[in-house]
Amino acid sequence: MVLSLIVQIGLCGFAENYRNNWYVLVDTSRYIFNYRHFSNVLGIYENLKKHGIKDDRIILLAPMTYACDPRNRLPGKIFYDPEKDINLYCNNPIVDIRGEDLSDINVINIIKGLYDENLPTSQKLMSDEDSDIMFYFTGHSGDEFFKIQDSQLLYSRDIGKALDIAYLKGKYRKILFISDTCEAFSWFSYVQAPNVMYEASSKLGESAISHGWDSRIENFLSDKYTFLLLKYFRDRYESLFKKTSLHTLFTSFDVKFLEAEPSYDHTLIDSNLQSEPLLDFFPAPFTTDSSSLFPDVQRYSIFERVKRYATKKDFEIAASFVNSL
Repeated sequence: MVLSLIVQIGLCGFAENYRNNWYVLVDTSRYIFNYRHFSNVLGIYENLKKHGIKDDRIILLAPMTYACDPRNRLPGKIFYDPEKDINLYCNNPIVDIRGEDLSDINVINIIKGLYDENLPTSQKLMSDEDSDIMFYFTGHSGDEFFKIQDSQLLYSRDIGKALDIAYLKGKYRKILFISDTCEAFSWFSYVQAPNVMYEASSKLGESAISHGWDSRIENFLSDKYTFLLLKYFRDRYESLFKKTSLHTLFTSFDVKFLEAEPSYDHTLIDSNLQSEPLLDFFPAPFTTDSSSLFPDVQRYSIFERVKRYATKKDFEIAASFVNSL
């Protein structure tokens, strides 16, 4: 009975905690030699899906699904780690915007929260003033611009204006922007909207370095920054449940490995990154399988959710049970 109570409260807590989170994941690179960028964005997508975020809260943009490209020597598969044969494409990821629909105008309109009435629901960012939104971008960029499919440019000034409009329209509570591109930090030069935090994989004059050459595919599998980001979530789940902050994540990257210096800014929010919980944007793992429910990693997850959402009496019962394990 107690176990059932904990599971029910844990699930309820998870749904409540992420009921108004939105994720916009963008790969803007066309052609198979940019395999790594699709792998980057798919890695973030699969990490979110694996830990409970549903597709109706994710807008995934990519020029095409390279798993189906005839030049992919391992058809139907996308890998990101040269040491682990983890196929990111095995769960039929849903690409919401692709091909010619992935344009500078459509990307900007998503950030603004503007959309045509006839647009499919899956392509609309239907956030509100209580929403926490994470934007993740990967592709090619330079000093204050971002390339869209090698045919269009998205400028830092455009991003700044779009975020201003999103703020005035009441489209978010907090925004986290992550960009894994060359000279990524310059892309945020005109961001002034309140409650926006951003992290960039490189400074002006620096490159985003590819990682993990795979001779089978004859391509790099990922970029170093996103590779480390996914490795962080894969290897350090226990720390997530101890209220790890965004500051802890952003300062964890190995600069020598990256060959670039990740940079972040939090001056547009009232608090500092040390008080911004990582779990506000990145969900922790959760399982209802009673045989594996309480290894230490799961233990922190359930304990925190029970503590937050249960009544005092329920919490005392559940806490006593968890601590006895």
